[in-house]
Amino acid sequence: MPGIRDDGSWKEFEDIYVKNGGSWKEVTQVWQKNAGSWRLIWEPSKEGFNIGGTEVKLSDGSYIVSGTQDVTFQALADFEADVVMWGSGAKTRGGYTYGRVNFKKDVYYKIRTGYGGGGAGAGYSGNSGGTGGGYAGLFEGSTSSVSATQTQALLIAGGSGGANGTNNNAGGGGGSSGDDGTAGSGGGRGTGGTQTAGGSGGGRSFLSNLSPSTNGGPGSALQGGSGGNGGASYQSAEPYGSGLIYYTGSDGAGGGGGGYYGGGGGGGGSAFVTGNWSLYPWGTDIFTSGTGGGGSGYVNTSKVTAPSGTSSFSGASDPNRGTAGNASGGRGSANNARVVIRLPA
Repeated sequence: MPGIRDDGSWKEFEDIYVKNGGSWKEVTQVWQKNAGSWRLIWEPSKEGFNIGGTEVKLSDGSYIVSGTQDVTFQALADFEADVVMWGSGAKTRGGYTYGRVNFKKDVYYKIRTGYGGGGAGAGYSGNSGGTGGGYAGLFEGSTSSVSATQTQALLIAGGSGGANGTNNNAGGGGGSSGDDGTAGSGGGRGTGGTQTAGGSGGGRSFLSNLSPSTNGGPGSALQGGSGGNGGASYQSAEPYGSGLIYYTGSDGAGGGGGGYYGGGGGGGGSAFVTGNWSLYPWGTDIFTSGTGGGGSGYVNTSKVTAPSGTSSFSGASDPNRGTAGNASGGRGSANNARVVIRLPA
């Protein structure tokens, strides 16, 4: 950091100005002549980005994008920076990915957080499954444009799968592959995505003779599969002792598959049962649905230098993490995907 001596004290500064014709002008470089040769001794930090016409310098602190956002920016100079990211944690934790990126001057980059989570399957009387967690990602384009595509991906952290209407665990966001979901007793689980293929959706309930439900959808690139829908409501009477038990509900559906380079799928719809159902010998688990598989992480090793990697969840002690990647609990979807860009320590 350059500076000047002032009353015996050394004071640092980031910017230098000169007065020319009554106007102050910012100096972009300072050169010094030494032994007949000129050498550059100072220039302001250009390690940062142009974001919508505003300069953001990493020397002022980490650049953080979180929640559900789509941000396009350009690098101000050629420089290296560390990038860490977490996918959304819905029922379970999202994935974690990190690496060192060589940013290039004037090239367009894109950060996306919270996109790609599979939709929740619908159930009887509004008792639907949970939405899958979205991915976090960094994409590199050219000096003219950038898109959120597989070919332009540098780093991706996968989101976790969505839960069903009960407490079954969904699949966590992944490293090279996401975790599988959990099968409810009335519907099949969604499988986790890998770096090259989406996970498959879970199968529907075996109670199809009463009320057909649907399978969960498969995952795809940057997108988790949707959870299956529970079947239409039905009413049935079952003998119990000397009488009958009346109950109403919907049978379980399959959980969605995890996406590759993407988020997890949602869980299927779950049962809503009325009447004296507690006396039913099988209990209520017969109606639960499968949960969604987690999405995979990704590192473009041809462009991202070591250290780099992906994992099902780590980076918990990172000072910039906040609540990124945490499980939200219940069956609601999380909105805690995050990308952090900072200068190497």
